[in-house]
Amino acid sequence: MEELLMEFVASLEESFKSLQKDSGNIQGIPRLTISQFQYIDVIFHNPGASISEIALQMDYSKASITTGINKLVKRGLVIKTPSTTDRRISHVTLSPFGDRLVKTKYKAIQAYSERILSILDKEELKQFEDALQKILSAQEPINNIKSKGYGA
Repeated sequence: MEELLMEFVASLEESFKSLQKDSGNIQGIPRLTISQFQYIDVIFHNPGASISEIALQMDYSKASITTGINKLVKRGLVIKTPSTTDRRISHVTLSPFGDRLVKTKYKAIQAYSERILSILDKEELKQFEDALQKILSAQEPINNIKSKGYGA
């Protein structure tokens, strides 16, 4: 069972890496890194956030976030706007192009989820849902997993 679970998790990870790569290629932006997609996701869910707020949320250094955001600005995916009250602060939003990229990614995730669900019958769906709820309720917060060396 453990081997099967490891195979499933690895398959899921590869599918999502491929999905992120493909969603970038669909929009004409090849070779976005996983980190760049993470930045874009955080900005999508927190439009107008400052670089400091993004760094805090992602648990990365402000310098690292600034570098990553600047690369996304150069690619036309993100817009940095100086604060009207404090010129040391910039607020970050997605460009229309960046917004389309994220929406394409989420459409692909939805299609992938539907594909998985279409394989299962009604009883299997209920069992799968119960198992997922149990797994998710027992998950450690991401920061605890990172501190144990399991994630970046």
